[in-house]
Amino acid sequence: MRLTIKLVVGCLFVACLLGSLWEEPVSAVKVVERSNDGNRPLRARAIIRGPNGIEGEVLFLQAPCPGCPTPAPGAPAETFRNFPEPTVLIVARVNGPTSALAPGAHGVHIHEVGLCEAPAFTTAGSHLDLGPAGSNLPVDANHPYHTGDVPNLIVSSRGRGFLSHISSRITLSPGPLSIFDTNGSAVIVHLNPDSGQTGITGASGGARIACGVIQLVPDDDDDFDIGH
Repeated sequence: MRLTIKLVVGCLFVACLLGSLWEEPVSAVKVVERSNDGNRPLRARAIIRGPNGIEGEVLFLQAPCPGCPTPAPGAPAETFRNFPEPTVLIVARVNGPTSALAPGAHGVHIHEVGLCEAPAFTTAGSHLDLGPAGSNLPVDANHPYHTGDVPNLIVSSRGRGFLSHISSRITLSPGPLSIFDTNGSAVIVHLNPDSGQTGITGASGGARIACGVIQLVPDDDDDFDIGH
C-alpha cells in the first residue's frame, strides 16, 4: 500500500512539473500581450494547408522594446514597434490524418518566397537566409544555420503537431532580418525529420507536404490567440 501511494504521488509530481514547463512560454506571451500601454507587439500568422487534410497555423509574436531609445527625442511610443526585443516567438499547431502527417518529427522552415502552390510547394523557394553572407543554395551547405531554420514539429499518435521556439534570427518589423522582404516568406512543413546536419542532402526534411504564406496580423484582429 505504501509503495502504491508513493508511486501515485510521484506520478502526480511529474505531471505537474511537465505541465508547468509546457505552459511557461505561453504565460510569458500572455504577459507581453496584456502589457501594451501603447507599445503593441507585432503579430503574424501563416495558415498551413497541405494535400490529404493537413492544416493548421503558425503564429509569430515580436515584443516591443520600451527600454530602447526612440529614433528621435520626443518620438511617439508607436516607434517602439520598430525597436524589437531581439527575439520572435514562433508557435505552430499543425494537424492531419496520420496517413499524411505521420507521428514523430517533421522539419519546419521559413522559406524565402511567400507563395504556396500545391502539391510540391516549390514556389516557396529555398530556406530563408537573409544578409550579405546568406547561403541557401545549395540548401544543405549552410543548414541548419539559415535565418529561417527552426526546430522540428513534433506530431502525436493522433496526428496533432506542435512546436514552440524563440528565434533571434528574424524580425517582423522592417530591417535586414525582416521576414517581410520584397517577395514575402512562407512556412514549409516537411515529410521527414530535420536532422540538423550540415552538408548532407535531404537532412532538412525531404519532401514538402504543407505550406502557408506569412502575413502580418492587424491590430484589431482579436482571433490571434497564441496561448491556447
